[in-house]
Amino acid sequence: MALACSPANEGPDLTTDPIEKVASLSVLNVSDNTSLPDRIKIDGLYSAKDFITIGSEGSSAEYEQIAAGLRNITIGSHKDTIRLQEHNYYTLMVYDNDSVRLAWDASYDDSSQFIKMPSVRWNISGDDPSNYKVDFLVDSLLKDIPMDEFISFSADKGNFTVYLYDKASGELLEEEEFPSQINTKVTVNIKYNSAMDKYIYNPITQLVK
Repeated sequence: MALACSPANEGPDLTTDPIEKVASLSVLNVSDNTSLPDRIKIDGLYSAKDFITIGSEGSSAEYEQIAAGLRNITIGSHKDTIRLQEHNYYTLMVYDNDSVRLAWDASYDDSSQFIKMPSVRWNISGDDPSNYKVDFLVDSLLKDIPMDEFISFSADKGNFTVYLYDKASGELLEEEEFPSQINTKVTVNIKYNSAMDKYIYNPITQLVK
């Protein structure tokens, strides 16, 4: 579900929580909008920056340490807020300037496995994900994986395969194999290309320090 942003000149400023407890946030461009900025402005970062670079295909995203609690974000001229719970990894999926969705990725309690092991998940843009079923071939064939859920697998596996099915008919719509790397998370963003009459997989890499 997308969170609607408000234009920058509407509504009062919100008071955000002070910097006390840490979380980690990464930002991905899962949009067809080519005019999206390459960064979002956000408060509460533990670094000296006031922005996070938006990752996309061909441009990796990194998890940034950030204060947990209510955070203000700005994308272009639009503002929104997100709430982060302490000691958790999150990804902000950007569908458009005024449409975002916050995905929970992992807990710090599982950080050793989350940081070291390759992981893959899927996202779909421009359609209802409930219309589809996705299977992963990693260490074994895992069926009907929920959208946004990272699946970890052995670093020596080498590759993983993503299968996309029409949920109603069971028809296989697309499949593709990708290489894996240790310490790397891959979000496979799926879009339908009407000109090519096929589904396109766009892998976006996320790095965990």
